[in-house]
Amino acid sequence: MNVVMIGDGYWSGNFKRTIKSNFPSLKISHTVDPLTNNKAPGTVNLKDYKDLKPFVDDIDFAIVCSPTITHYEIVKFLLENNIHTLVEKPITNNVDEANKLFSIADKKNVCLMVDHIYLYNASIQMIKKIIDRGDLGNLIHLSFYRTNLGPIRTDVSALWDLTTHDVSILNNFINKKYKKIAASGFKRKGTKVHDMVNASIEYDNLFVTLFSSWLHPSKERIIKIVGDKKMLIFDEMNSNEKIKIYDKKIDNLNKLQSKKYSSQFSFNVGNITIPFIKESDPLSNVLNEFIYRITNKVSNKSSKSEAIRVVETLENIESKII
Repeated sequence: MNVVMIGDGYWSGNFKRTIKSNFPSLKISHTVDPLTNNKAPGTVNLKDYKDLKPFVDDIDFAIVCSPTITHYEIVKFLLENNIHTLVEKPITNNVDEANKLFSIADKKNVCLMVDHIYLYNASIQMIKKIIDRGDLGNLIHLSFYRTNLGPIRTDVSALWDLTTHDVSILNNFINKKYKKIAASGFKRKGTKVHDMVNASIEYDNLFVTLFSSWLHPSKERIIKIVGDKKMLIFDEMNSNEKIKIYDKKIDNLNKLQSKKYSSQFSFNVGNITIPFIKESDPLSNVLNEFIYRITNKVSNKSSKSEAIRVVETLENIESKII
């Protein structure tokens, strides 16, 4: 299968390495980037996506890794030329454009999928199963903490670059509508985008917090989940103990509203369980899923729902930033 790679940045490099290592049947036949001077042998290298027009019949699918602000026009061009398209998260920076792209994809009967990479992460998939089985009980609080020192972006904020990941995970875990959003952010003097974003999302009987920053000294990817039966911590940077399940809870928690029981509660502290995770490469999983959808002509319905929910939530958070 011939693949066109649009964008020549960090994430496209990951795709190229994954394809080279794990997908011998795929060939990057065309590349598009206005700034790159790379001339890969055996590859057609172009500066503008519109220059792909003479080659569209030779391309099986496209991978778009360009800045988010460019996604709409590029993906629209690809879909209108009947090219199946896998696009880096988020699909666009507004719901209206995202809906238009999926409408074109459905009309043209081509596959459109967004690379929400964490949904193909073995640890996140395991946590989803733990939640769905009810092992943690009723969820009370989720917190997402995502920091690093760089890379600092100027085209999008930390919200659209980093928090996107956590919103996609959150929506995967919690399939219900939120009631309220509050948010705050920080911009360095003279900059136009937020370097740090702190958001809270309130559901019925559930409170969620999300913090993202590219100005912190260490790389941290942490999710904490509090249930009324057990609690869980996911630490992506801990290679040996990524998931820990704590047999901790507050007895009589639901009775604390009553004055009669206001001081009559105790903490239940039990064992810590570290489940075995059968690791797999998330990016390979993404490509396998995308190829499966193309080959089996799978509807874009689930992909659309997933992508739109993420963009809608991000838009609402952004509108609340003070």
